[in-house]
Amino acid sequence: MAKLFVSYSRRDSVAARRLIDSFKSIEQDVWVDWESIPPAVDWLEQIFRGIEEADAFIFLISPDSLASEVCKVEINRAAQNNKRIIPIVLRDVDHKTAPESIGKLNWTFIRETDNFEEGLAKVKTAIELDLDWLEEHRRLQVRSLEWHRKKDPSLLLRGRDLRNAYRMLQTATSKDPTPTDLQNTYILHSIKSDRNRRFAILATGIAVIALALLYFLATEARDDAITAQTAEAQQRQTAVAALTEEAKQRQIAVAALTEEAKQRQIAVTAQAVAVHNEIVAEAQRSAARAQIYEGIPGELYTSTLLAIDSMDRQETTEAEEILRRNLSLLPRPLAQFAQMGKINALAFNPDGDVFVTASADGTACAWSIEVEEEKVSNSFCTSSKGAALNAVAFSRDGSFLVTGDQAGIVQIFDSQNGDLLREFQRVEPPSSQVQIAEVDGETPRNIPVRSISTRPTRAQQIAVAFDDGWIPVFDPNTGDISSPLWIGNRPNVAGVSPNGVWLVAGSANGRVSVWNLGTGNRFPTSTHRGGVLAMAFSPTENKVATAGSDTIAIANLSIESENKELYRIPIQSPIRDIAFSPDGTWFVTGSDDRRIRVWETLSGNELRAMTQDGAVTEVTVSSDGKWIASTGNDRTARVWDAATGAEIFQIPLKISGSQLAFANNDQWLVTTDASGAVAIWDISKIVLPELTVSSTGTVNHVQYSPSGEWLAVASEDKVYLLTPDQQSILRQPAFGSPVLDLDSSVAKLVFSHDSTLLGTLTEENEVDIYDLAARRRQTVPVTESIQSIAFTPDNQQLVTSDSNGNLQAWDVLSPESPLDVDGVLQGTSLTSAGEVLAVGSPDQIIILSDEGNGDFPTIEFSGDKAFLVLSPDGSLLASSSASGDVTVFQYQDHELIKLTSFRKEPAASLAFHPDGTLLAVGTARNVYLMDVSSGKEVARIPHISTVNGVSFSEAGRYLATGSSQALRFWEMADIPLVRTEDLIETACLSLPENFDVSQLSALFEEEDYDPVCDDREAP
Repeated sequence: MAKLFVSYSRRDSVAARRLIDSFKSIEQDVWVDWESIPPAVDWLEQIFRGIEEADAFIFLISPDSLASEVCKVEINRAAQNNKRIIPIVLRDVDHKTAPESIGKLNWTFIRETDNFEEGLAKVKTAIELDLDWLEEHRRLQVRSLEWHRKKDPSLLLRGRDLRNAYRMLQTATSKDPTPTDLQNTYILHSIKSDRNRRFAILATGIAVIALALLYFLATEARDDAITAQTAEAQQRQTAVAALTEEAKQRQIAVAALTEEAKQRQIAVTAQAVAVHNEIVAEAQRSAARAQIYEGIPGELYTSTLLAIDSMDRQETTEAEEILRRNLSLLPRPLAQFAQMGKINALAFNPDGDVFVTASADGTACAWSIEVEEEKVSNSFCTSSKGAALNAVAFSRDGSFLVTGDQAGIVQIFDSQNGDLLREFQRVEPPSSQVQIAEVDGETPRNIPVRSISTRPTRAQQIAVAFDDGWIPVFDPNTGDISSPLWIGNRPNVAGVSPNGVWLVAGSANGRVSVWNLGTGNRFPTSTHRGGVLAMAFSPTENKVATAGSDTIAIANLSIESENKELYRIPIQSPIRDIAFSPDGTWFVTGSDDRRIRVWETLSGNELRAMTQDGAVTEVTVSSDGKWIASTGNDRTARVWDAATGAEIFQIPLKISGSQLAFANNDQWLVTTDASGAVAIWDISKIVLPELTVSSTGTVNHVQYSPSGEWLAVASEDKVYLLTPDQQSILRQPAFGSPVLDLDSSVAKLVFSHDSTLLGTLTEENEVDIYDLAARRRQTVPVTESIQSIAFTPDNQQLVTSDSNGNLQAWDVLSPESPLDVDGVLQGTSLTSAGEVLAVGSPDQIIILSDEGNGDFPTIEFSGDKAFLVLSPDGSLLASSSASGDVTVFQYQDHELIKLTSFRKEPAASLAFHPDGTLLAVGTARNVYLMDVSSGKEVARIPHISTVNGVSFSEAGRYLATGSSQALRFWEMADIPLVRTEDLIETACLSLPENFDVSQLSALFEEEDYDPVCDDREAP
C-alpha cells in the first residue's frame, strides 16, 4: 500500500473527493488536507510534512490549480523532494502554462468525458510501479530530512541498513523518482561516520596487540639472555616492519583525508543547493501567505509585509504582482495616536486646522494640523470625570467646543487651550418645562447626552439631545433656554440645519420631527420602521435625508407645511449613515448589507453601488465631491471615486472603524476605530484624471491622430471627433454631435498616417472611410467577415483582413472594388504607423515597409494575436494574446527582434508612449504602464470597468482612456512610476509599522528574522 499526497484546487473539490475515495477503495493511503491537518496547526508546515512522507504526489490539473499559488508551492516541494509526480487532468488546460516539473511528464486524463475506470487503472499502475523503491525512497527522504533538521549524528545509518541503502541508491539513478541531493548527502555522511567508527576499533586492536608483543619480548629477554643478539635482530626486524606499516597507514590516512576533502566539497555544494532551495521555498511560502491574507479584511498590511519578505528573499512575478496590487490601495501614513476607548465623535473647527476626538474613556483630545511640516500634534485633552463622551461640537465661530457625556454633563471649553469655561446639566423644574443649570457639585441625573449641535446665532446657541427625549436649545453663557423641544422618545439622531433655522430629530420609535427655531412650530414629517438610524442635511438646499430599516425619506425644509416629505426610497437593509455631496445633487448611504450606495437627490435614483466586507457604519464626502470615504465592521477604511465607484484606497484598522473625516483640503484622511486609535493618512497621491467627459453609451475606442490635431472617440455605434488643446486638454468639454452614426457598435478605429482619413469597422462587418476635411463618408463593399483594418503608410489604401486570413486593399478615393495584394501574405491582425504596416497570422508576424529589397521581414511567433499595435515611429511592435500574454518586438535595420514579454490580465487595448519607453495596457479593471525595455510594470491606474481604449497625445503629455460611459484624460507627470528595484522601499513608506513579536513567531517560527522594513518599528 502506497502513501499518496493529493494536490488540487478548491474549485475541483467534488472531483478530488471522488478520486480520493477511489484511491482508498484500491487500498491506497491518501493524505488530504481536509482530513490530515489538526486544528490550530500551521497548515503549510503540515502540507510540507505530508508531501515529504508520501510515496507519490498526485496533482489534479485544471485551469484553477495551475493558477493557484498554494498549488505551485506544493508542486515545488514535491519536486525538491524528488517525489514521483503523477499528473491527472480534470479539465483541459494549455500544456504550455504548466510548470516544467508537470509539463515534462505523461498526463493521465480523467475528465468528465473520459472513462473513469480506465484512467484509475492507469494511475494505479503508475503508483505501484517499483513500489519497493518508492517506499525505500520515502523512508530515506524522511530520515534524511529528520537528520538535516536536527543535525544529530545518532540519526545516521549504520551497518547492514547503510549497505542496503547505498546499494539501493547506486541502482536507482534511472528510476522514478530519482534520489535527492539530500539523500546522497545523508548516505555520504553515514559512510564517513561508519568508516571513522571502524577505524577507531581497528586502531584500538592494533594498540592492544602491540602491548602484548612488547610484554612477550620483555619476558623472553629476561628468561633467555643467551639469545639476546637474536632477539635484538628480531626487534630490529619488527621495527622495520612497524615503520613499513606506519608508512602504509600514513598513505591510507592521506588517501582518507583526500576523500574527506572531496566529500566535504560535495557537502558544501549540496549545502549551497539546499540553502538556495530553502530560500526559494521560504519566498514561495511568504508569497502564498501574502495571497491568502490579501483576501482577508483588515489584513492588507500583513499581506504587504509578507509580499515584501518574499521579494526580499527572491524576486518573483507572483510577489511583485501582490505587492503592486496592495501598494495601489495603500496611502502614506502621516501620524498615529490613541485614546483609551472607542472614538464616539469627531469634529473639525471652522478653519479646518484643528479637530477633536471624543472617546469612550471620557477624554476629548484636540489635534492641530501643521500642513507645511506634514505634522499633526496634540494641543490638549479634556476630561469628563470618567463618563464616556458621546458627542462633541465646535461653535460656528470656532471660539469654543462643547462635549456631552454618558452622565448627562455638558461641558464648554476654550478651543484654544482647553480650559473649562462652564458645565451644565439637566434639572427637574417645578413645571413641565425642562431647565438647564450649571453643575454645582450635585450628582447628575445620569440622562445621557445623545448628540450636540451648535446654531449660528449671535449668542452661539447649543442644541443638546438628551436620552429621555428633551432637546433644549440654550445660551451657553447663561443656560437660558430659547426652545424647550421634546420628541417624546429617545432621539437617535438630531441636528441643526446649516442655515440655523431648522432642527430635525429622529427618535428610536421611528418618528422624525422638524422644528422652525425662529417660530417654534413643529412639523412631523415621516416615520421609519426600527427607529431613525441616520440623518444628513443638504449643504446647499433646505433638504434633509433620514433613514431607518425600511426607507430613506427626503424632506423639504423650506416650506411651512405639515407635509414636508418629497419622496421615499424603499431599502432592504438598515441604513447606518448618510452624507450629501457638497453641491447637494447626490447623497451616499452606508448600510448593514455591506453596500455604499450613491443616490441622485432630485429623483432618488440609485447611481452606483460599492461593496465592503462588512456592515458599513460611517460614510463621508470630500469637500470637492470627488471622493467618498467609508468604514465599518470589516476593519478597513476605504476611499472611493465618487464619479465611478472605483476603490482608490483601502486602509487596514485594528478593529471596527468608527469616525471618518477628510482634512487639509481633502489631501488627508482621518480614521478612528473602536480601540481608540486615531490615524492620519496622506491621500494626495491619488491619480486623478485631469478631465472626465461623460457619454450616454459605453466608450469603445479612443485614438489620437498622428498629428495630434484630432481625438476620435467611438461610443457604441457613434463616432465623435474632438479637438485636443495643450492647455485645457479639450477645446470643448463634451462629445457634441457625432460625425458618424453607424448601424452597430464600432469594433476598430484607425487614422491614416497623415491624419486626413478615419477608418472604422463595426461588429456587423461595416467598413467605412471618413474624410475629415470634406466630412465625407464612403462605405467599403466588403463581402467576407472582416477581422481588422489599417491604412497603408502612403495613405493611399485601406487594407482589410478577413476571418480566413485573406488580405484586400481598397483605394481610399474610390473603394468600389479591391486592389491586388500579394497572394503569399496571410493574416488576421493589422496595424500601421510611421512607414510600417504589420500583419499578424497564427504562426508569424510580417512587416511591410518601403525599406529593404522587396522581401518582407518576418518573425516566427505562434499563438493568437488579439491585438497588434505599433509605436508612432514604427520602431516597436506589441502583440497581445487573448490569454493576457504581451510580447514586444523591435523593428530595426529591416529586422524584427523580440525584446521582452510579460503577462497581465487579458488586454482590451494597447498604446505605446511616443518616446517608446512605456506601453499602456488597458484591461478589465486597470490601465498598466509597462516599461518596454524590461517588461516590468511601473504604474497602474484603477478603473471600474473594462478599459476599451487607451491612447497617448502627440507629445505624450496626456493619456486618454475610455471605459464604461466616460472618457478620461490623465496627465503623465502626475502618475508616479515605481520600478521593480524601488518597489520594496516604496511599499515600506505605505506601512505604519512592522510585524509585532507574536506575528513574527506565528509566521516565521524560530527563524532569526530581521525587520521587513528597516525604517518601521514594531507595534
